[in-house]
Amino acid sequence: MMERHPELGQLSQPSKLTFPALIVVNALQLTLAREIGSLDLSPAITITLGATVGGTLSLWQFALLHDIKHGVAQLPMGMKPNDVLFFGSQPSLFGYYLYLRYGHLSHHKDFGSVSLKDT
Repeated sequence: MMERHPELGQLSQPSKLTFPALIVVNALQLTLAREIGSLDLSPAITITLGATVGGTLSLWQFALLHDIKHGVAQLPMGMKPNDVLFFGSQPSLFGYYLYLRYGHLSHHKDFGSVSLKDT
């Protein structure tokens, strides 16, 4: 396949955008949490904003950290992936860091050994 479509090789190169995107997403989470928290909004609106805007940013954060865990993100020189996982998991430290650092890769070990219809 690679011989017929050498352009696919570009897909396997580490992304230069992942790390900066993680910084932007985390900054947005912290800034919006502070700003929304300082407003006099009803609980329903606060919960709705948290579940939609906050939830979307959190999902993006997880996806970017996932790419770092799998080694498909180019990190600045001298930065270790597990350190980026730790600091990049803020403010969701224990949810994302512990899962991605210690549990995530275990779901790959049986990939393909069991049919989805059998699970």
